[in-house]
Amino acid sequence: MKMMSLVLCLVMTACGTVDNRGGGPGDSTGVDGGGGGGSGGGTGSGGHPTDSCLADDCVCPPGENCFHACTAGGVLCRVQGAPGADTNVHCNAAEGCHVECGSGTSCEVDCNGSPECHVSCPAAGCTVSHCVDPTCDVTCGLTSPPMRVGTTVLCQ
Repeated sequence: MKMMSLVLCLVMTACGTVDNRGGGPGDSTGVDGGGGGGSGGGTGSGGHPTDSCLADDCVCPPGENCFHACTAGGVLCRVQGAPGADTNVHCNAAEGCHVECGSGTSCEVDCNGSPECHVSCPAAGCTVSHCVDPTCDVTCGLTSPPMRVGTTVLCQ
């Protein structure tokens, strides 16, 4: 009986849950806060939670703050933030990026020089960085005009 318990324990330990959303060693996105390892680089900041989206076409979970790092692969990255929640998106520099966070409490988007970055922000509490003209289009609520400072756009 002891031997069977030991084998069962070893099998359960060896069969862990696999998280295929990225963020492992060598991943340069740093979405797990670990900052990537090896030659992959990464931010190492630990400031971002686990990626909220499993794909680049994503509607964030209702009532939850949302973080997504868009991946390379030829697909337009589309992220819709949840109403009343914070949204944080890092676009891929080589692909288009559309973020809708106008009904959220705050929004932070790094366009990363994307060839097509379109962000729909709340009237205040939104920062869009690395927004390169004329490819970057930012709106602040329904009436507030965005304020540009270099390649950063603010909705105050």
